[in-house]
Amino acid sequence: METKTTGFVIILLVLVIGYLIKSKLPSKHNQDAQNEQQTEHSAVAQERPVPGLVPGFHIVEMSRIGDTDEHIESLPKYTPALFSSPQELSRFPIIFWNKLDEHGNNRDGESITCALCTKEIPQGVPIRSIPCSHLFHISCLDSYLLSVAASCPECAVNLHPGLAEPAV
Repeated sequence: METKTTGFVIILLVLVIGYLIKSKLPSKHNQDAQNEQQTEHSAVAQERPVPGLVPGFHIVEMSRIGDTDEHIESLPKYTPALFSSPQELSRFPIIFWNKLDEHGNNRDGESITCALCTKEIPQGVPIRSIPCSHLFHISCLDSYLLSVAASCPECAVNLHPGLAEPAV
């Protein structure tokens, strides 16, 4: 009788252990579904950056179509500091570009190009002297300072100390 009971307990124990192992291991159907779900997540992650992993990336939640344009319009605009009149530009003296240096030596082969219009500045042409010593045609520089920014077009040094640069 004892052998019968021991055999029954062993069979019952084997069945319980088998059931537990089977329930813990994913089935083929569950594995396929899990793999498909992981593939979908991978594809989504490849299509767009993950917030927090990309510097400067922030999510802006939109509740309905059309919010994007409204949101963009409501953002603060960057407005660079400008000179308000041509008279303000008179603080920068007009000089004549000369291929001779301050000691009267010829600057062999030196040709200067205006970075704004990309044309050469020939010897004897009047230019406006700015503190950083970059050279531009008067008309090019004046137009830039009055309509684009109050800074040097090449090195971005502030040419109008009275105007604070706006926060971005």
